[in-house]
Amino acid sequence: MNNNSTKTKKRNALPSGQVRIQRRYKDEFGKSHLKSFTAPTKREAEALASEWLEHRRQVTKKFTVDSAVEKYIRLKEPILSPSTVRGYETIRERYLAGPLAETDLLQLTNLDIQVWISNMVAKGYAPKTVRSAYGLLTATLGVFMPDFPVKVSLPPKKKQELYCPSIDEVNAVLNVVTDPELRAAILLAAVGTLRKGEICALTWDDIEGRNVHVRSAMVKNEWSLWEKKSPKTYDSYRTVPMTDEVMEAIHALPKRKDGKLIGTDPDLLGHRFARAVKAAGVHYFRFHDLRHFSCSQMHLMGIPDKYIEARGGWKPGSNVMKRTYQTVINLEQKKQDKKILEAFEKLG
Repeated sequence: MNNNSTKTKKRNALPSGQVRIQRRYKDEFGKSHLKSFTAPTKREAEALASEWLEHRRQVTKKFTVDSAVEKYIRLKEPILSPSTVRGYETIRERYLAGPLAETDLLQLTNLDIQVWISNMVAKGYAPKTVRSAYGLLTATLGVFMPDFPVKVSLPPKKKQELYCPSIDEVNAVLNVVTDPELRAAILLAAVGTLRKGEICALTWDDIEGRNVHVRSAMVKNEWSLWEKKSPKTYDSYRTVPMTDEVMEAIHALPKRKDGKLIGTDPDLLGHRFARAVKAAGVHYFRFHDLRHFSCSQMHLMGIPDKYIEARGGWKPGSNVMKRTYQTVINLEQKKQDKKILEAFEKLG
């Protein structure tokens, strides 16, 4: 017997020592495929294969698209914000209803999805709405039908037109505001980049010297009632230094028994602000556009992105901040254009 001989290689064994087995299945088009399952032993690999095949059989028996989406939402609910869950529920009720919702998951085809998308476009739904609904559907398929090859055409993205108010416009609104709560809220957003929900959640315990600590936010729960929750993201936890004017506006507020700075919810705050904008006679802009204003001002000052992100509660390297909030103020753009033209006047 040759001492250098090696043991016979086990069937289905990989060079790594793992065992791989394959099982045949048919996709939604009836085409046959092989799916591989790898584990340290053949018994474990067979168990994985059996579990996967049983899952497919259960999906065939019990799951419609609607029930799968509903189960996906419940599965993700513990780790998502109430507003995100509420948004998913709205998509399920408004946009995933109808023939698509009643389709058996394993009978679903790309044609079904394309017809659904085309019908939404024909009804006049915005591309963003269509893409959001499509995103929930594909996320659900990714969990329950990971081998489903989604190949459809989506409506092209429409560039969102944002309006960034000028300093003069923000001051014009402040000049007509007599309510100390609304004035403080406007300054917290325009100077500190705070969101409506963050402002409405502030208490006197969050005020320390010239700093405002953002530790919570008001969000709507599954019953559309406002409640205090953790901030939108981990990066939303932050401490924001403020100007003397902001601190004066804060300390001018009457002390409430509940300890809150602002005695209103984000919806009412937005409505009160809209009335002030109308009274000021300036171009209409939303309360949230004060964050655009604040970010654009810092960007024009030459403040590095990472400091703007930290102050506004954006994740480092955030594409949202770069795409949405570095909006050059219209008035400032005109000034810069004038400088450029003056510089080239001597040419020729």
